[in-house]
Amino acid sequence: MKLFLTSQASKMMNKITTMLPKKPSEMKLAFIPTAGNLKKERPGQEADRAKLIELGFEITDFDLEDTTETEVREFLNEIDITLVAGGNTFYLLEKANKSGFTKVIKELKDSDKIYIGSSAGSILAGPNVESAGWGWELGWGDDNFLKLKDTAGLRLVNFAAYPHFTEEQRGLMESKAKEVNYPIIPITDEQMVIVKDGEYQIFSL
Repeated sequence: MKLFLTSQASKMMNKITTMLPKKPSEMKLAFIPTAGNLKKERPGQEADRAKLIELGFEITDFDLEDTTETEVREFLNEIDITLVAGGNTFYLLEKANKSGFTKVIKELKDSDKIYIGSSAGSILAGPNVESAGWGWELGWGDDNFLKLKDTAGLRLVNFAAYPHFTEEQRGLMESKAKEVNYPIIPITDEQMVIVKDGEYQIFSL
């Protein structure tokens, strides 16, 4: 599985498209909006969707809420690209686990499928999503309102992407990073992490 972990997928899709095995019109893309279900307005998701349409992708929405593992497996087996959109990371994790998405996507780790993370979707791909809540009291990140104790992520990669990074957050991020046993890779809104065969590189616009 090849992964593109972004802060905002719409800003990176022009580059991502050049690295795909086929033209956008020839690829089936699952758009997973679940992380944004708690909000009426989803500007980040709308931007991602608009960019995908502009580029010609065949898009099908697939919400993990009230979805079974069997439905997830049957659907993803027919999909080339899975784009997990932004929103509340902890809510997304709960629905990913409950729906069986976490199990199914791990089964596809060694396939030729493509995973694109946008904000929360990028954090979810890592070993743990706890970093999504860092600085919540300062107005950054997500509220773990579900009080999840098990915050293990998909473990598709061995590091945690830290999207929407700004220099203002560096002190907190570096301090918190010392408390976890996996690397933290900060990415600004103009960057993404590209992962293939266990190796990663950071791309900047």
